[in-house]
Amino acid sequence: MVTETDVARLRGKHESYLTDHYVGLHNMVVSVALAVAGVAAASLLGLPSPFHAFAVLLWMMLGTSLLAIAVAYAGTVTGAPFLPARLPAMPDLMLPLLLAVTEFFLFGVLAHQVSAVASPQATVTSWYVVSSCFGVFAALSILRARSVINGGWYSDELRSTVVWYSRRLSRDAAAALSTAVVSILPIVFLSAARSVPATLDYIVVSVLAGQYCLGFGSHSSTRKGLMRALQGH
Repeated sequence: MVTETDVARLRGKHESYLTDHYVGLHNMVVSVALAVAGVAAASLLGLPSPFHAFAVLLWMMLGTSLLAIAVAYAGTVTGAPFLPARLPAMPDLMLPLLLAVTEFFLFGVLAHQVSAVASPQATVTSWYVVSSCFGVFAALSILRARSVINGGWYSDELRSTVVWYSRRLSRDAAAALSTAVVSILPIVFLSAARSVPATLDYIVVSVLAGQYCLGFGSHSSTRKGLMRALQGH
């Protein structure tokens, strides 16, 4: 027997549609990104001789990429329940897809056996470019979520929590944008000095890893604050 679709049924689906859209898309993206990460790791295990001097740096980049997608995923699942009931608009479709592409290439450029990047220097430079794009798209995605939440209708008991969470999102967007700035620094240095000291590469990647670890701490703090609000404390 076919169940008739009525307004009440559609309204029920509409209540969580945007939340399901974001969480479902990120679940799929993380699965694909982790598969590519496995390919990149296998590729790094069999580095040709020109890449040997860059082995430690490339493994650091792989680990930092894992931290990057984990922080992006943590931010999504933490705040998604607070998204209001609405249908996705074009930015809600395009920004997650652009972020997904950069997550894919964070690992893809490290898989030298399947990528078109032939030299270690080009691999490192390409990773910095992708990492910078990831930071920009992450910041735009966070600001989009903030805009959607600020435009939603919430009860008086949740209003202060929404204002607090909106401020947290502004801070998260600034942090994401700062990773883009840090990632682009070696490229700026390269354009000015025509070479990047190995020490600078290690410092930049270490700083990025530290920023993502701080991102985990921020998401954990946000989750606790939201849980307190939901529990009425």
